[in-house]
Amino acid sequence: MFKTVISCLPLFPVILAIKFPLPMNGPSSRILTGEETHNSHEQRSPAPKPQISSNIPWRLEIEEGSLLHGTPGQRVNIRIRLTNLESIQRHFTMAVDESGVGSYRFVESQSKSAILVPGGESKVFTLNLRVPENVVRGHRTLIRVSASVDDSNYLIRIASEGTETGVRTNFVKMEISFLVAYSFSDAQKPRIRSVAQSSVEIQCSDIEECDSKTWKAIFLISDSESGIRSIQTDPYINFNSGSRRFIYNEFIFGDPNEEVRFVMSGNCCEKELSVTVQDGFGNAESLSLLPLRDGGSSSSNMGLNGLEIAIIVVSILLFVVIIGIITAVVFIRQRNAESVNEMRRFPSP
Repeated sequence: MFKTVISCLPLFPVILAIKFPLPMNGPSSRILTGEETHNSHEQRSPAPKPQISSNIPWRLEIEEGSLLHGTPGQRVNIRIRLTNLESIQRHFTMAVDESGVGSYRFVESQSKSAILVPGGESKVFTLNLRVPENVVRGHRTLIRVSASVDDSNYLIRIASEGTETGVRTNFVKMEISFLVAYSFSDAQKPRIRSVAQSSVEIQCSDIEECDSKTWKAIFLISDSESGIRSIQTDPYINFNSGSRRFIYNEFIFGDPNEEVRFVMSGNCCEKELSVTVQDGFGNAESLSLLPLRDGGSSSSNMGLNGLEIAIIVVSILLFVVIIGIITAVVFIRQRNAESVNEMRRFPSP
């Protein structure tokens, strides 16, 4: 019996080899050109790591329904929403640049070269693309879009996890990865993982002092199929949102290799904040954070996603099947051994 069990041990690595998906590769390092910091002597220093912060008063976002992939010869429109969160109107100059695939270019035209956006409002800017006929499936083109304001001396403060750096800039920009694909589908939701949330429970344990204490939570956001198309918070966070803030690394929209480190902070009196992520196909995943609940506890909906649940179920079933096979083999060998012993004890005449 023991020999049988030992002979079946090589089957166990089948179970042990089933693991949860590993985190995706981190974002590639890129330098945000056009920005420079200034010290007291007005000397140029290296540009800070590209970041998108809630205290930047302008936003560039891809409109829902815009495709980030197409087949050769297909015409595609990418709608981009430009939001001015300031109280005054701004005149923006729109610029588009593209890396292309070899000598091929996808962007044929843009709807506007200049946009006047009143304070607190948004305007839509459209990129008109045509996928070249001879581009091979699987190729990507990188499209860069920037919106520059009319005030070249505008100074904003970019927060970086507790510190602030004065950055001279008069524009916002985004990068879009467009994929050439004959057929493409994405049924998986984006992934949001909690990295650090202990500070929420530690800082927000005292209900009476919630207005004087803050919390911070860090999440990793990714989508391995069609990439990330948008990141939204509810309630909506902007540079006038008081203690509520967010900051995350700049990423390429529609690139499945990107991973976003999202840092969200706020006042301990906040009842609930949530983050909603959409991928290139419109699949959405939300995560809600409750900084302070009855009894001073915090929680979030960090449940397992469908893929992880399926892996757990399959692992359990495989384990049960293997145990059943081992048990059956042992039982059959015991019965055979008993039959042989009986035949030896009572040989046929």
